[in-house]
Amino acid sequence: MGCYFFEEISLTLIGLSLNILTDLITYDPAPDGSQADYLFHHVKFYRGLSEKGKRKFLRRTKRFIANKDFEFFLDSSKDELLIKTLVASSCIQVTWGLDDTYLDSYSYIGIHRNGIQLKKSRSKSLNALWLKSRGKGSWNNTQEGQFFMGNGRQVGLMEWTSVFIIEAKNDNVLDDFFSAYYKVWCEAARDIMFVVDEEDQLPLNAFGKKLPIIIQHFFEEPEELKRNHPEIYEHTKILLNLDLLEAAEYDFVYAEKIKKEKKIKSSNRALIFSVQDKVRKFALPAGIMYLILIQVPVVISIWFLMGRWTYFSWTFWEIFFVLSFISIFLVHRFYYVKRGLAAYASVVLFIMGFIPFIYSSMHLLNYTVPITRYSQTMPVAKLSELENNLPWFGFTKPHISKILVTEPKYETNEQTGEVTRTDIVVDTFTDQTHIRSAISLFDKNDEVQMHTYKGLFGATVFHGYVIVLKK
Repeated sequence: MGCYFFEEISLTLIGLSLNILTDLITYDPAPDGSQADYLFHHVKFYRGLSEKGKRKFLRRTKRFIANKDFEFFLDSSKDELLIKTLVASSCIQVTWGLDDTYLDSYSYIGIHRNGIQLKKSRSKSLNALWLKSRGKGSWNNTQEGQFFMGNGRQVGLMEWTSVFIIEAKNDNVLDDFFSAYYKVWCEAARDIMFVVDEEDQLPLNAFGKKLPIIIQHFFEEPEELKRNHPEIYEHTKILLNLDLLEAAEYDFVYAEKIKKEKKIKSSNRALIFSVQDKVRKFALPAGIMYLILIQVPVVISIWFLMGRWTYFSWTFWEIFFVLSFISIFLVHRFYYVKRGLAAYASVVLFIMGFIPFIYSSMHLLNYTVPITRYSQTMPVAKLSELENNLPWFGFTKPHISKILVTEPKYETNEQTGEVTRTDIVVDTFTDQTHIRSAISLFDKNDEVQMHTYKGLFGATVFHGYVIVLKK
């Protein structure tokens, strides 16, 4: 799919010279109350919201500005609040209907005379996304009024749309439904890319660079996009959870509108939009559930083959709980937060996925990596008593790994006349057929040795009995 080859965005922007904003707009530079005025005058999306939605948008804008690191490379001391507000509003629009609000991966915003530089942080120059105008002219002699004074163009919308596509391609947008449906949207976008590019054949490596145009067009000219490309318009509505033309009373959150129309109680957007089949093949949670289904018989097999030979060990279970708590933290930090899942859903996935994985992995490693070996002579009068010393009664069967046949050898000390006896091994049986034949010779004078070893995680593993038959 073309969007997977999207390695770098280097888009040409309309010429922008931010240091002359005061020549184009009249505003009150006082910080108190002015941001709402800026948004109302210059952001069409904001004007379409309800009063509650406007308050929410303004609150998100202020929080966005507080969380980002702005740096200005032009003389704009009294314009900074306006510039920050307009740049923030573009990002808030793109993520308005999603769980990920601020695209936190890009925290640095450099404001230049001819463009905006976005980076992971101020010090990480290698991760910079540098979007600038090719032209050297000012606002007036390039395309005057194209951004926000006319035709619905907005400051920073192309930049944040480009970042949005980069994050989507890297699966870094913190919205689980979006991550699944983005693949569906890319498939639909491929069908219209030749229209956008006015080319019949679009090079595969250039496909991803054109995706931001669709989202930018969706916000700036929704009527035109719907009229000319109704299919991709519908897909974009679902992807961004926004309906710019018909859902003003719902603050443009598309899922809420459909949810009320269908009278659905669930908040699962796949169900609300009836796109389960489209999403299912791409969905990460679905992949995890399939992995769990495959993992269950593996876990049972590992326990039956290896875990059932292991004695109860406090050390083993202490390590198991430590690893489980660490896994809980990792799930919460990098999965629950990253994927935008509810905490309850994350716990269920952890219990069903991580705990069996940790448990079976520990048993496998403990069984296959011996640390210390032990041999103990057991006071056994008959072979039926061998089951009394096994780890799991009923599950573990006595395993005789070897039979040694010995005969006595007597030596007399010439000086003292003392006679000593030494048992010499004269035969060894390791084949199970020979062991079953020789075991009938066992009597109470023979010796039974139990061999065990302590595994990697401190649990003792039963390694088999060795029977010494004395002639």
